[in-house]
Amino acid sequence: MDFSKKASSWHVFGKSVWVGFIAGMISGMVKIGWEKILPPRTLQRDVVNPPQRMLQQMGASYDFTHAYVIYNTNQKVFWVALILHFSFSIFFCMAFDLHGAV
Repeated sequence: MDFSKKASSWHVFGKSVWVGFIAGMISGMVKIGWEKILPPRTLQRDVVNPPQRMLQQMGASYDFTHAYVIYNTNQKVFWVALILHFSFSIFFCMAFDLHGAV
């Protein structure tokens, strides 16, 4: 009896993590779209975006925070900031979903 209770709690945990991950990915996409419109960024403010600034304040180098890949021959994608952006959304969606499952 105790084993089935433990297995069901692991099932709930796994399901919560999976749902939190999917919700975090969707949330990250919505957040990226929303940040393009509000708040409007001036060119000076967009040189170092907020995730890059936070990483630099935590001790990461400029070269690391501004690492990018070229997409579609003319668009820079700052992959470090993108990973931080989605990690933030995924973490809080998972935490919210796990809190609700308890």
